[in-house]
Amino acid sequence: MGTPSHSDSAQGKLSAFQQTMLQWSGVHPYNAVHVIRVERKITLDRLRSAVEHVLKLTGLNRCRIDEKRGRYAYEEGTAQIQIAVSDGGDDSFATLSRVIEDELNQPFDWKTSFEPFRFFLLTAGESSFLGLVYFHAVADADSISRLLGEVIEAYCDSSPQPLRNQQLSQRKEWRIPRGSPLAQLKRMAFSFQKFQRMRRCFRSPDCPTDDAQCNWFGRSLDTMQTAKVLALAHRHGATVNDLCLAALLRAVVPFTWERHGTRRSQIAAGCVVNLRGELPECRRRDFGLYLGSFSVTHPVPEEASLIEVLKGVSAQTQEVKRRKSYLTSRLEFSLGRIFYARQKPESRRNFYRKVYPTWGSITNFRIKELGECAASEVSDYIRAVSTGPALPFVIGVTGFAGRLNLGFTYRPRVVPSEMMKEIAERFIDLITERRVS
Repeated sequence: MGTPSHSDSAQGKLSAFQQTMLQWSGVHPYNAVHVIRVERKITLDRLRSAVEHVLKLTGLNRCRIDEKRGRYAYEEGTAQIQIAVSDGGDDSFATLSRVIEDELNQPFDWKTSFEPFRFFLLTAGESSFLGLVYFHAVADADSISRLLGEVIEAYCDSSPQPLRNQQLSQRKEWRIPRGSPLAQLKRMAFSFQKFQRMRRCFRSPDCPTDDAQCNWFGRSLDTMQTAKVLALAHRHGATVNDLCLAALLRAVVPFTWERHGTRRSQIAAGCVVNLRGELPECRRRDFGLYLGSFSVTHPVPEEASLIEVLKGVSAQTQEVKRRKSYLTSRLEFSLGRIFYARQKPESRRNFYRKVYPTWGSITNFRIKELGECAASEVSDYIRAVSTGPALPFVIGVTGFAGRLNLGFTYRPRVVPSEMMKEIAERFIDLITERRVS
């Protein structure tokens, strides 16, 4: 099978979320990182050949983004593959954390035709960490996990093979269905009610400078701890995502004491939503970015238990799913982008804190497929994502091989490192039932 033609599927209109990501990228790099641990030593030359082969077949060599017109296009040409190589040393996970953090803060030159992917290779004894860094506006976690799996499959092949996942080369524009005008109106009313609740939410610390640097660290739960998380959520008729949102709200309580006695007495948390389920079945595996978001709020009294908060959060998320109110995030992103652009430069650093006062957000993703060779070779999967100017911190929850990996990205100018580490420990203690309140 030859190289597929991409002329009919290599361009399209940017979604509201993608356009917002571009605006955020003008403030600070809005990147994301996926890392797999492979139980073999990966050689650079063979890896480079595999990457070039996959990018050529998928047509993902070069990308051009027209921010003004709100369009993107993939172009013919040879990709300038970047693969940074380093040694993990005595503490490969510490080295990996530093590399991930560096990559989150390293911009892509997206104002011209560019390659939206970078790779890095870190050796760790007889195993290797392979990282894929990407400009987040071009793809979501679903797309990147399949692309990374395809690269590993190509690396394992003794000779070049056709794409196993043909839909990695499919990028035809497709709008998310919005439903009837009445359904849209009802969702907009529900969204307005949400913003009314947000006005009663306590704001996170302000950002005193224009420095939007991201710091990152990871934590891993073993199979026993992960089983406790799943059991806790199941026991109360909730999802793991609900549990994580509730734990986030409960974990920041010690840092919100000033809210008591004020009209801003509640706490808000955000969540990223995969919108692929809204697409026709034949388009759900297309390469690209299909994401939305929603938020939850709760008063979270000092004496409230995690279960009390979980019940309140679960009721809100069920209503969100029933109404599909996450589809209104398109309008919310568009309005936010317009008002943000009209702010004076010194006001932008705290714009989202005022209009969207969430303390943090959850991005939850379970690895479903990597390919036959990758499934036997890959022993771990780690993710990291930038916060953008909208959030103090993001918790990336990644399910892989019966375990949960947690990635904590935060803005140290807003949430100091010691504070973030305490929030992370409280979060983990809560979801694993090491802490009961």
